[in-house]
Amino acid sequence: MLIHAKIKTGSKKSQVIFLNKDNLYSVSTVSSAFRDEANKEIIKLVANYFDLPKSLVTIVSGRKSALKTIKLNK
Repeated sequence: MLIHAKIKTGSKKSQVIFLNKDNLYSVSTVSSAFRDEANKEIIKLVANYFDLPKSLVTIVSGRKSALKTIKLNK
């Protein structure tokens, strides 16, 4: 399953919010984009949200963008 995520780094609270039925989510992270920290936290947050191990969550596109496509291997 593929989801699309709008990312906000440097937030006060880390969270995942479902936005609409087109698999669009908003992901806020406390981490900054420095040294890929935010991407690591995004994978962890999305894995927890969907109750999956981190190894089954992959950022397919947008590693350096605020809009990311994330693959969930169920």
